[in-house]
Amino acid sequence: MRKYVLTLLLLVMPAPGPAAEYQSTFGFPFELSKDWLVLTSKEAAGKFGTETLKSLGLEYGDQENMKAVLERVKTGKVEFYFDRKYSTKDFNKNISVQLMEGGQQPTAKAAQDACASLPDEAARLFGGPVKMKSCGIAELQGITYVAYEYEVPTLATSVIQTEIPFTAGMSIIVVGGSNKAGLEHVRKAHEQITRSIIKYTSAAQARRAKAAGRVPGKDELAALVKNNLLRFSRSVNASDFTEFHGHVSLLWKNEATVEYFNSAFKAFMDNNVNLVPVVEKLTPVFDEKPSLSKEGVLSLKGHYPTRPSRVLFELSFIDEGAGWKLVSTNVNIKPVQ
Repeated sequence: MRKYVLTLLLLVMPAPGPAAEYQSTFGFPFELSKDWLVLTSKEAAGKFGTETLKSLGLEYGDQENMKAVLERVKTGKVEFYFDRKYSTKDFNKNISVQLMEGGQQPTAKAAQDACASLPDEAARLFGGPVKMKSCGIAELQGITYVAYEYEVPTLATSVIQTEIPFTAGMSIIVVGGSNKAGLEHVRKAHEQITRSIIKYTSAAQARRAKAAGRVPGKDELAALVKNNLLRFSRSVNASDFTEFHGHVSLLWKNEATVEYFNSAFKAFMDNNVNLVPVVEKLTPVFDEKPSLSKEGVLSLKGHYPTRPSRVLFELSFIDEGAGWKLVSTNVNIKPVQ
């Protein structure tokens, strides 16, 4: 089990304000007090370049560092939740949520080995010894995960972390930290987020189990092709694959950036290929029977009956709990033989 330990510190906060509802980039809904500045990829896209530190309530901070944080969030690979009043100039005092590879529920042996190696790993990261407070397996709503807490004496800081199996091949990591004065406040927020993720994950597993081995019906398959190729086509027309990237699977999103898609489909953009009318007006024809592998990958191969050239597609999807999401796309235009 690999460990990704982030340096996350939070100072004590005043009494929390009313709770606000948010939608994570990773799909799960959650609530946090409005005392928190929540930066998901959606929030970052709206704020980046338009909001100022003053409007964000962080006017004493480093603008360049904040831009760097927002750029990371925009990739969709990490989220940051900041204390509006007490975040420091370098913005290190926060809670973060991010993905890492490996989505299997941990065994007792794996957790034991990870806990044994954690003190040395953390000591190397922080440049000094750490004091373990707890480390082991936890279970909630049928989801088994690893939870641990340790103290970094040289920084007078405690770090809380959970590693939760999330989707096929991926785990989600929630990390928070605080000095002694603010620890219980951070612990409460960390627990709220962890419970929200587990609730979402448990429900997603139940839906996947119910639909296991079932290929969607004809209308649902046609809608999958249409909706995803429309996003693809609109992204080509805009010369910007941000929209497309925002709707692919978390597994693919963790591997590919918007810039990757912009480069991969540059030929479509350079040649001003507009497939929107085709996808909107025509019904896709499946050249092969839609199939579902034992790994849960739904494969669709077909074309749109256009002339003199034909639009061909090969799409693969996985169900991560929020419906079928793209994990690969291949679109071609070839003359009709």
